[in-house]
Amino acid sequence: IHLKAKIYGTAKISMETSLTMEENTTIGDFVLIACKKLVMARGSQINAGTIITGRDTVFLGPDSVIGYHCTLLTSSDTPEGDKMNDASPESARKVVTGMIEIEHDVFIGSHSLVMPGVSIRSKSVIGAFSYIGSNRKIPSGVIAWGQPAEFKRFRK
Repeated sequence: IHLKAKIYGTAKISMETSLTMEENTTIGDFVLIACKKLVMARGSQINAGTIITGRDTVFLGPDSVIGYHCTLLTSSDTPEGDKMNDASPESARKVVTGMIEIEHDVFIGSHSLVMPGVSIRSKSVIGAFSYIGSNRKIPSGVIAWGQPAEFKRFRK
């Protein structure tokens, strides 16, 4: 963790999470980090109330921002299993797992949900309250929003 990185006092980070924070990165109040690995490149920030959890890695590129109260899941149960419950045996569940990669200068609006295996390319904006389903690829320089998030226009 870089000396110029900041973690607010009410943020919680799992002991099992490998955390890398470069210069001028910020994790806000009431953030919960419980994923395998979180890498925050220079100038990136995670705003208050966000939850990042799951069995895989999250990479947050330089100068990218995760809005308030977002949820990023690197693993999640799917309806293809007999059960969708962490208390059920693994053999009864179908869990999708995948790294979330957010490139540089990306903004994800508040209350958005990002599922496993998502890749958001540079300079894209995801509108507030959006849902990005598993293994989706959002191209560079677009503005997308909705449930599911769809391309609306190019960023100026």
